Amino acid sequence: MVKRLISLSTLCFLLNPAALLADRPADPLLGAAPPLVVSPPNPDTDTRFNQRSQPGGEDLQKIEDALTTALPGTLKALVCIQIDGGSGSGVIVSPSGLILSAAHVVMEPGKQLDIVLPGGKKVKAETLGLVPETDAGMARIIDEGTYDFVPLGNYQDLKLGHWCYALGHSGGWDEARGPVVRIGRVIRLKDGTMQSDCKLIGGDSGGPLFDMHGRLIGINSRVGMNIEESLHCPSNVFIDNDSALRRGLVVGQEKDAFLGAGTEDTKEGGIKITKLLKDGPAMRAGLKEGDVLTAAFGEPLKDKAGLTTALGQIKAGERIQLKIRHADGKEEEKWIRTNSRDGFDVMGT
Repeated sequence: MVKRLISLSTLCFLLNPAALLADRPADPLLGAAPPLVVSPPNPDTDTRFNQRSQPGGEDLQKIEDALTTALPGTLKALVCIQIDGGSGSGVIVSPSGLILSAAHVVMEPGKQLDIVLPGGKKVKAETLGLVPETDAGMARIIDEGTYDFVPLGNYQDLKLGHWCYALGHSGGWDEARGPVVRIGRVIRLKDGTMQSDCKLIGGDSGGPLFDMHGRLIGINSRVGMNIEESLHCPSNVFIDNDSALRRGLVVGQEKDAFLGAGTEDTKEGGIKITKLLKDGPAMRAGLKEGDVLTAAFGEPLKDKAGLTTALGQIKAGERIQLKIRHADGKEEEKWIRTNSRDGFDVMGT
């Protein structure tokens, strides 16, 4: 029989993981933007445009006036998302650059994205968490700056017949044409999804759906059998899963964290990277073979078991804090977003 020794830190984690979680440094990214909340209605102007019958001329004029007022501000927050040769849409919801989109657009936590802002400027971003069941996805702009953003409306207040409008970069970024605006009405509310008759096509996925006051009420998800049957992920899904999305979790499919690096113990302490998985989390973060990991979450790494313990405190998609000593002797501390082993036919940490 082969006996395996377990380090004291590993044993403590297994017996009382809450103790280690309490002492673990908080990911600074989680507080970079205020929590997602519903924007309070303005009683003086909060007309719902709820008409289940054919609108008359006066009604149409009110709808046009509302759209003319709301549209300029919402267009400033619309973005085109470019990833792996494809593109979709998204919308900025915080001044630090938090983006809401569709899960099938941003694909998986830790993916690198190119974001095209209004006017054509490109900035870098990364995917955060997903809710696959409702097609909700979150990303964040990495490049520092202050960005235009939109407020969130309340899905719970919607009724059939409410007027709304959708934005998107149909077919991808087109500087000459610009984004496309579609106006329509909410025609179905059921099981946490909503349907409108705003016409959507490829490239609109991930784009925003607004009420007539410019508040975000949904994200463009899928197109039905008829082009008018457009499905949207309600804004409340993002509010309800805000914390998990910012952490980088795939909600409902949480798995063990994986770094994508082969390591070995060193005599001096710390663990040396001997192999990097192509396009794995460690390689994406810029780690190199020969780098030595000396600490995780502020605790010294004495051996490989210590890294395993640190990774055991988080789930795939969350970030781990590592201290790294490079081959030239320079040290740095960085937060690295992990992933799951899915799709990686490898052994290692």
